[in-house]
Amino acid sequence: MQKKYFSAVGICLLAAGSVFGDNFTRDSGDTSWSNTNQWNNLTAGEFDATDLPTISDQILLNANRVLTVDTNAFAHQIVMPNAKNTSSTLVLDESSAGYTLTVNNLLVGIFSQTNSHGYVNQSDGTVAAAEVKVYGAVGGSGTYTMTGGTLSGTALTVGSTDSRAVGAALFSQTGGAVNETTVNVAGAGTQTYTMAGGTLTAAALNVDTAVAGATGTSTFEHSAGTVTAATFVGADGTYNLSGTAILNATTLTAAGTVNQSGGTVNAAL
Repeated sequence: MQKKYFSAVGICLLAAGSVFGDNFTRDSGDTSWSNTNQWNNLTAGEFDATDLPTISDQILLNANRVLTVDTNAFAHQIVMPNAKNTSSTLVLDESSAGYTLTVNNLLVGIFSQTNSHGYVNQSDGTVAAAEVKVYGAVGGSGTYTMTGGTLSGTALTVGSTDSRAVGAALFSQTGGAVNETTVNVAGAGTQTYTMAGGTLTAAALNVDTAVAGATGTSTFEHSAGTVTAATFVGADGTYNLSGTAILNATTLTAAGTVNQSGGTVNAAL
């Protein structure tokens, strides 16, 4: 068995005094979630974890690691990445078909880690997350790319109100289904939701840079696919509707900018 060593670099975030069960990291090599030999349980001091993370555990994904969901997977929180000047990627592809990743908090990009980049690439499978937060620190970014599968939960937030979150935050959807209670595109950086296919269903969709003193830019680019939500475009937000896009809104409040060059709006302005 290959001997492994833990590095103190990049494992300090949220690890000490946390409310989580155990803290897990990944080795390089095989990216399969189901491979226990690739997991390190920092809390238990296990170089080769004997069990997979549970719904009470935290995953600290960094050092350019790639993690592929190939089984029903669980975590309390996934932080990606958990170190400066690095990146990490979570993948749900054909090997994820029929499987669900259940997580309370999925942090894609992290505002406290400068020059870091977090990526989620989903083409299949299901992500059931109470909260998904996509944001970037100075020189960093968070990107969630969805071409298929399902994302469901309570809140999807693109951008952050933290003053350190001035990097780029992007949610790109060309397929699949997003089902959330609330979708927020707002923050201190450059946050964008691009939709060119699939469906987005939410009780509320908010597009607004609602951060005091922030110079951020919040944009929803909608060229295809269907959005069904009560929609609010704040004073600093922009909603661009084009192509074959369909916006079904029980209400559409536009204190900001709504540009329509195509598509269909079914709502009372």
